[in-house]
Amino acid sequence: IIVLVATNIAILLLLARLARIVRTAERSPLLRAGSRFPKLAEFEDLFAGSRENVAATRSFVVAFVSSGCPACAEALERFDALLESGLPQELQFFLCRVAGGEAAEPSPRSRVEAHAIAMSPAAIRKLNPAIAVPTYLFVESGRVVASGYVGNEDWEAFETQIISTGPNR
Repeated sequence: IIVLVATNIAILLLLARLARIVRTAERSPLLRAGSRFPKLAEFEDLFAGSRENVAATRSFVVAFVSSGCPACAEALERFDALLESGLPQELQFFLCRVAGGEAAEPSPRSRVEAHAIAMSPAAIRKLNPAIAVPTYLFVESGRVVASGYVGNEDWEAFETQIISTGPNR
């Protein structure tokens, strides 16, 4: 009987663990499409110091990467190609380097680094609660229109459109 009880407890613990894993996998690591972009001081300062919620009227991409991440190194190359193609004038690109939930100092190694922004750990967690990398948020008129991992279907469509129609093409 003791073995049977122990086995049942082990099974229940395993099922609870699996349920937690499934719930975590279902959650997006970033703000979801359709979400309102929060008002953050870091972005107010970037947009000419305006006191209004300028993030609500602008179009921009915020990309999250981390040092020592092979997928992030590849993502940086993709960002570099995007910037080389030329973004439309109304679209801005921001790079946020993260390290264990803390903003990491950018390294001046490519044109992408010129777009690096410093964000507080609290701001990073508002936008990217799981601190997932390499990821992005595409924001238009104050709403997230796409988010996820660099290389997902939405990113591929965005990248193809920018590279094929960019001002430098």
